[in-house]
Amino acid sequence: MRGKFQFHGKGAELFLIFIINFLLSVITLGIYIPWAIVKVARYMAGKTTLGGAAFSFEGKGGDLFSLYLVNYILTAITAGIYGPIATLRITEYYTKNLAYKGKKFEFDTTNLCDFWCLVFIQGILCAITIGIYTPWAFVKIRRNILQRTSYDGEKFGFTANGAELFSLYLIQGILTVITLGIYSPWAIARIVNYLVNNTTYGANGRFALALQGGDLFSIILLHGVILTVITLGIYYAWFLVKFTEYEFSRMELIDV
Repeated sequence: MRGKFQFHGKGAELFLIFIINFLLSVITLGIYIPWAIVKVARYMAGKTTLGGAAFSFEGKGGDLFSLYLVNYILTAITAGIYGPIATLRITEYYTKNLAYKGKKFEFDTTNLCDFWCLVFIQGILCAITIGIYTPWAFVKIRRNILQRTSYDGEKFGFTANGAELFSLYLIQGILTVITLGIYSPWAIARIVNYLVNNTTYGANGRFALALQGGDLFSIILLHGVILTVITLGIYYAWFLVKFTEYEFSRMELIDV
C-alpha cells in the first residue's frame, strides 16, 4: 500500500446525495441519518484512490443505526462513563468497513479497559493543568487508536511528540490571534501537516502531506465562505469536493 492519493468526486454528484439524504432525514424525523452518513462515506471512499487503486466503504445504515443507538444509551445511562468505549466501538465500525483493493482494514478492540483508563487519566491531567496538557493527551490517545488499526497485517502508528505539538499549537494560536484570524489557514496547514506526517504504516511506511496556507486560504475563503454563503449553502457540496480533492492531491504514502 504505497503511492499518491487522489480524489475524483464531483460536486453535482455529492449535492444530489446531500439533497436526497436531507429529504429522507426530514421525512423520517432524523431516523434516516445513519443511512445518510453511510451513503456519503460510501461515495467519498469510492472516489478516493491510492496508487491508482480505489477504496470502498461497505458499511450498512441499519448496522450504524443500531451501533449509535446502543452506544448512546449506554453512554447516557452511565452518565458518560461508557463514552470512551463507545468511541472505540464506533471507530471500529468505520475502520472495519473500509476496504482497499477489496481487502478490509482491521481494528483491535481488545483491552478496552486499558483504553478507558488511558482516556480517564488523560482527562484528569488536562483538567488539573487547565488544558495545558491537552497536546500530550491527544498524542497518547491517537497513538493508541492508530496502533489498533491495521491493513494487510501491517499496523499504523503515530510518532508525534506532545511537546512539539504544544509548541506548534502555541505559536500558530498566537499568530492567528494577532492577525485577527487571517493566519488561520496557514495554522491549519502546519498543524494538519504535522499530524499526518507523523502517521506511519508498517515498518517503513509514512504518510506525507504538504498543505499550503495560501491554497487553503483561497479554497476556504472563496469556496467555503463566499460561494457557499451567497448560494445559501447549496455550493457546500462543491466546496467539500474541492477541499478534499486538494487535500488528497498533496498527500502520499511513501517508504522511509
